[in-house]
Amino acid sequence: MAIVLSMTAPDRTSYEAVMDLLDLDDNPPSGLVVHTASQTADGVRVLDVWETQADLDTFFETRLGKAIAEVGMEPPPPDITETFNVYIP
Repeated sequence: MAIVLSMTAPDRTSYEAVMDLLDLDDNPPSGLVVHTASQTADGVRVLDVWETQADLDTFFETRLGKAIAEVGMEPPPPDITETFNVYIP
């Protein structure tokens, strides 16, 4: 079952620093279906769809957690839900 991860990074500078370290274009994580980010009044809202919770967990443990720590950011609290429909035209 696919899952949706939603969380808010504190600001765009921190978000972009993490993204630079992750280098998703050249090294995409296994199981990531889509990644989005948008500016809100509270920071940068991240919305991802992952094939499985295990894929997300592996990515966090091996890459994302380290990148967040490296830029000195506290990991934002995630909101994770199962999805029953993913449509990508």
